[in-house]
Amino acid sequence: GCAMLLDVHNIQVNAVNQQSPSPLEAALEFISELDTGVVGEIHLAGIAEPSAEMWIDDHSGPVSDECWRAFSAAIKRFGKVPTLIEWDTKLPDWSELTTQAAMAKDYANQVSGHG
Repeated sequence: GCAMLLDVHNIQVNAVNQQSPSPLEAALEFISELDTGVVGEIHLAGIAEPSAEMWIDDHSGPVSDECWRAFSAAIKRFGKVPTLIEWDTKLPDWSELTTQAAMAKDYANQVSGHG
């Protein structure tokens, strides 16, 4: 009965590494197949080399546009749940970190109709 942590970025990393023709579509499909009441928190992240053939989930870059789109779909499906942006290496200035956090809040507010 506990809530699930949905790591939207990991879904995309898996899709890229499994050579999905459209990692975003694969992520959206995965999100659409989950029951609506199971997600209690969402994680977002970015990587150092998004153009690489194989992605390493190193949490070292900004959240990608595709990850934001998948996050929007997740908020539409699961509601406005707590969200964490993971950024563990190659930390940018504090202002960039807070900008990413504000973007997550803005996306959630817009999608949920509270913006």
